[in-house]
Amino acid sequence: MKWHIILIFSLILSGCQVSQEITVVTNRPSLLAYSDLYHKNQNSRILKIIYSKNPITEMDKQNQPDLIISNTVLEHQNLLKFEKINDLIPESGEINKEFYQGLKKLGQINNELRALPLNFTLPTVFFSQSNNQITIPEMFYSIDKLIDDSIKLNQMKNNRYQSIGYSPVHNQEIFYYISELFGAHFSYNKVNSITWNDENLDKSISFFNNWQTRLEQKLNDFYNNTVKYFNAPPYQLILENTLGLYLYPSSILYKIPEEKLNNLDFRWLSRNEKIFIGDDIIAAGIPLQAKNKEGAKHFLKWYLSIESQEMILKSSYQKRLSEAGGFFNGFSVLKVINEKVLPNYNHRLLDKIPQEDFLQFPEPFSPNWSEFKNSQLLPWLISALSIDEKEDKKPTDLLNFFKE
Repeated sequence: MKWHIILIFSLILSGCQVSQEITVVTNRPSLLAYSDLYHKNQNSRILKIIYSKNPITEMDKQNQPDLIISNTVLEHQNLLKFEKINDLIPESGEINKEFYQGLKKLGQINNELRALPLNFTLPTVFFSQSNNQITIPEMFYSIDKLIDDSIKLNQMKNNRYQSIGYSPVHNQEIFYYISELFGAHFSYNKVNSITWNDENLDKSISFFNNWQTRLEQKLNDFYNNTVKYFNAPPYQLILENTLGLYLYPSSILYKIPEEKLNNLDFRWLSRNEKIFIGDDIIAAGIPLQAKNKEGAKHFLKWYLSIESQEMILKSSYQKRLSEAGGFFNGFSVLKVINEKVLPNYNHRLLDKIPQEDFLQFPEPFSPNWSEFKNSQLLPWLISALSIDEKEDKKPTDLLNFFKE
C-alpha cells in the first residue's frame, strides 16, 4: 500500500455556501499556497488537495480525482489517461499567443491537448560574484566555456586540491542536458517506445571524452578524487572558494538563503546560444473518469490568467516561500509574465530572461521517462566514458529497458 498523506484545505466563508469540490492529487506541497489565492478570488469552488508520492497511481482507483498535478503527467502512457482540454488554450486567444509552443506540444497527442504544462526550469551555472579568474558572459554560459573555466579553476598544492573548478559527475543531469544540446532528441517512438539521434548522441560523448583528455584523467576518477571536498552544499563551497562552478536547476533560486544569493551569480548553460529547458516540468491533467471536469478546468483557467499569474508571483515573493516560489519553483508558461513581470519581483533575473527563440524544448516524453533516464540513460552515458572501446557499449542497449 503506497504511503500518502491526505491534506484537506478547508475554506470557511461567512454566509457563503461552497457549491463544488475539486479533488486534486499532487506531489507538490506548493499547490496549497496557490489554492489559498484561488479561494480568496472566488467562493463557488473549493480545492480538496490530496498529497501522494506518485499521483498517477491514484487514477487506478475506483473514484478518480478531478485533477492530477505532478512531474510525470507528460509521460506518454499517462497522457492517454487524460481528457482533451483544447478549450483551455484557444488557437486565436491571447493565452495561446503568450504560451510557449514547445511546452504546449509536450501535452499534446495528435494535436489534441491532453495535459497542461504549468512551469519549467533552466540549467543554471552558479559562481561567486568575487571570482575574478573567469570572464563573466552576458547571458549564456556555453558548454565549451564550462570546460575551459572548470579546468582553469582546478588548483593543486602538495597533491591536494586547493580549489575545484567543476566536476560533471557531481551532478549527473549535465550529461542529459549536453546530449540534448548536441541534438540527441530522446523522444517517444511507437515501435521501440523511445528513439534518439545516434550521430548526435555520439557527438555528446565525444565532447565529454574531450573534457577527460584536457583534464588528463577520467571524469569518474576526478569525481572520486574530489568528492571528499564536498562536505557542504555546493553553493556554500562556491562562497568559500573551494568550488569554482556548479550546475543547478533554476529552482534552486528559491531555496538558497537570501544572504547567500547576494554573493552568488549565475548564467544559463547553453550551446550555440540555445538553452535546453530539461524535463523537470510540472503539468496538470484531468482524468477521463473525473466527476468534476468543469471544476478542474475552472481552476486551470484561473491559474493560466495573466492576472492570477501576477498574484502568484506577488504572493510568493512577499512571503519568500521556498516551496512555492515563482510557479512551482520555476518559470511561468506565459512569455509576458517571465519577460515583463518576473524581473520586477526578482531583480536577479533582470536582463537575464531568454526569449523563446533561445530555448530548446524536449521532444515528447517516452513511457516511464523519469525512471528510464535515472536508472538507464544517465548511468549508460557515464559508463560510456569509462571504457576504451566504444563498441563495448552500444546505445541500443538502452532499449532493453522497454522490452522487460
